[in-house]
Amino acid sequence: MPSPAESTGDPHRAFETTHEFFTYDFCSLQAERMRVSIHYKFTGKERDTETGLDYFGARYYGSSMGRFVSPDEFPDGPVDLFDEDEPPSKALPYADINEPQSLNKYAYTYDNPLRYVDPDGHKIIYANGIEPPTDQRVLNILNSIDKQNGSKDVIVTSGYRDPERNAAAGGAKDSLHLQGKAADIRVPGQTPDQTAAQAVKAGATGVSTYDKSKGTPRVHVDVRKGEWNGHNGKTMTGRPQWRTNPDKVLGTNRSTPTGTAQSAPSFWQRAVDKIREYIH
Repeated sequence: MPSPAESTGDPHRAFETTHEFFTYDFCSLQAERMRVSIHYKFTGKERDTETGLDYFGARYYGSSMGRFVSPDEFPDGPVDLFDEDEPPSKALPYADINEPQSLNKYAYTYDNPLRYVDPDGHKIIYANGIEPPTDQRVLNILNSIDKQNGSKDVIVTSGYRDPERNAAAGGAKDSLHLQGKAADIRVPGQTPDQTAAQAVKAGATGVSTYDKSKGTPRVHVDVRKGEWNGHNGKTMTGRPQWRTNPDKVLGTNRSTPTGTAQSAPSFWQRAVDKIREYIH
């Protein structure tokens, strides 16, 4: 992973040395002469001279270990993993069962830095030649989905495509990817329907879910003029629930009607309440 070259201040020679950092920064190549100490190391992040850790914004990374020194946490701890009134819908609400490396909250980009890059210690985007969409509306949609997911990773599997990449992906000749108006994404630990519902809430006009029969489950989002709902790239005959009632798909509209009994506190809520009582 390249890092910035050193500036020498010599108008006749723009750079003195260039450093290249490999997979986990275990070794580097550098010129013998050095006039200025480089502080921006692995993936261009600033390295703290006292601790030797790289600052990613959300947390610090130890390049000698190939690990972050703190986990990729959910806000407010485990009580935030699922709704207070209901148990989790699955055994791993914070990870993707199809991606074992997502279980390790200290790992850098699923232990696959040749394919992924983590810009701030939280999010992951493709780094193997995938270009982001060029249309600002699509970028706004992705940012909105990102905010809806909190500290969960949003992985962009396809953005802008040139004709060659679009042909290799089997895209249509009039694909909106060619215009930078579309993106394919997935959120580990979340179903395509849930991600599609978030895309609808974010304002995506074109949305299509893809299941395992088409490779890795993912969701296509775009900003075409009219509404389009698809599955595996083909137009759906009716309007899916993630379009008509996204809150229900996401489980965010469970309100208790007036006069009905309140649900009992969840296990995690009771545990947190006990801890708070002990602290106070």
